[in-house]
Parts: sequence; C-alpha cells; structure tokens
Amino acid sequence: MKNLIKQGRLPWPQLYSEEFWKMARKLGFFLIVAKADPEPLKQEEMEHFLQETDSILGGVNHAIEDIIVVTRNRVADMKNSIESMEDKDHENLFLNELTELRKKNQELESHTKQFEERLKKQSALIKDLKDQIRLDPLTGVLNRRAMEPDLKKEMERAKRYRFPLSVIMCDIDHFKKINDTYGHKIGDRVLQKLAFNLKGSIRTSDNIYRYGGEEFLVLLPHTGCHEAAELAERLRQMVESYKFISPKHNLNLSVTMSFGVTEMREKDESPCVLVARSDAALYRAKLAGRNRVETIYDRVPA
Repeated sequence: MKNLIKQGRLPWPQLYSEEFWKMARKLGFFLIVAKADPEPLKQEEMEHFLQETDSILGGVNHAIEDIIVVTRNRVADMKNSIESMEDKDHENLFLNELTELRKKNQELESHTKQFEERLKKQSALIKDLKDQIRLDPLTGVLNRRAMEPDLKKEMERAKRYRFPLSVIMCDIDHFKKINDTYGHKIGDRVLQKLAFNLKGSIRTSDNIYRYGGEEFLVLLPHTGCHEAAELAERLRQMVESYKFISPKHNLNLSVTMSFGVTEMREKDESPCVLVARSDAALYRAKLAGRNRVETIYDRVPA
C-alpha cells in the first residue's frame, strides 16, 4: 500500500467494503466513485479523496457505532429476560424460547465484534493514508505540508503556557555542485542519509521537516535560542565529519551545512514571520562563508 501511495496510486476498491461505495454514491461523492478503478493521482486529488473519504467514513462509522450501541442494549435486554425466566419454575415451558434467545444473543454478540473489528481496520487504514501524506517520499522525514499545522500548534502551545520555542533552518552547502558532479542519484542518497542522521541527532519531542530541495527545518519546543544554537553547532559538526563512501561509485564525499537559528519572540508573532527570521539567519550564515551557525535573537517577552 505504501509503495502504491508513493507512486501516486490508491487501491480504492480493495480498501473499502460494498457499504462504503453505496454510501459514496448515495451522498453524491462522484469524484471518488469515478476513480474507483485505480489510476495515477496528483497530490491535490489524493488530498481531495482523503477529505471525501473522511466524510463518508464519518457517516459509516457513526452508523456502525449506533448499531453497536443498539445491539449491546438488545443483548443486555435478552440477558435480563433470560435471567428473569431462569429464576422462575417454568423451565420446561420456556425451554425452546430460552434456547432461541441464547442463539440470537450469540449471533448478536458475534455481529457486534465484527462491526467493531471493521471499524478499527477502517480507522487504521485512514490513519496510515494520512501519515503517508505527511511524509517526504525521498527522505522519509516530515514534509512542508506537515510542518505548517505542526508549527502553528506548537506556537499556540508556547504562547499559552509561556515556554520558549525555537526553530533551526539548515541547508546543504553547494548541493547543486554535488548533483552536477556525481548525478542526481548520488545527490538523492546524500539527502536521504543526511536526513536520517539529522533525525537521529534530535530529541523525540523535536521534529525535522524537509522544507524544500536541500533545505530542512527543525522544530524545537521548550527550547530557547541559546540551546538551539548549541544543538545546531553539534549538528553542523556531525555533518562535516560524516563521509559518504561508495566503492561501487568510486565515492568518498564530505558535505557541509549552514544553519540559521531563531526563537519565537512576540505574543502575536505568526508562523511565517518566525520561519522567515530563521531563513534570514541561514542567509547570514551563507554570506559569512557557509558551514557555520548564525542566530537572530531579539526576543521580546510576551
């Protein structure tokens, strides 16, 4: 499924039951119905499909949940009826009825479990699709589309609870030269390995995003500018000391990165202003000779 999504293809008919397609037609989601036979999809279409699917599954899931509640109530009523009848001295008279009630009770419990399992599977499939949409297919780290809501959420939390938040913008130095000299395939491998190393060098509470091309952004909650600059310097040294070696391609390559660091400062500061300031700090590092860390820190207490 992940490979299909990376190729821009979605296995729609295999993912959902006949009830899903009935609901899609009934509610008028003709874009999904028309694309029931998988074919290459654009990113915007994939997101549109997910939004429509969420809407459909929301209705299906609510219906299933209602059925589960009603079924459980019926099961409880039957159990009470069975217990009431068993308390009386009319076992022979009600033996057939009790047997039938027990049989129906078991069937209802079985159907309830099946509904619950289907609901769990559908929820897991949708979550997996959403997770894939947030990932950069080349490097495996989060993408810019995921960064924007994450940054907004973390900034709101930082403002509400008054804790520091910093970002690091970093960029591979002279990456075009790597592509021109060794080819884009080697350039892609450099990006993949750097992203892997950067992700492994930050805390689990931090996040790294591929901002674009050879540029990455690191989001650091509960971190002031000074601590973020120290982390950026450790990352810079790690990148500088790493060797990209491939005997098959006669490759023994070192790269460097430049880093721009800043901290959220004003209570009403927007995410785009914060990112722009980190980008300005990165630009300073580039102008100062690359392979260095520059900070812009003029935080005004909220």
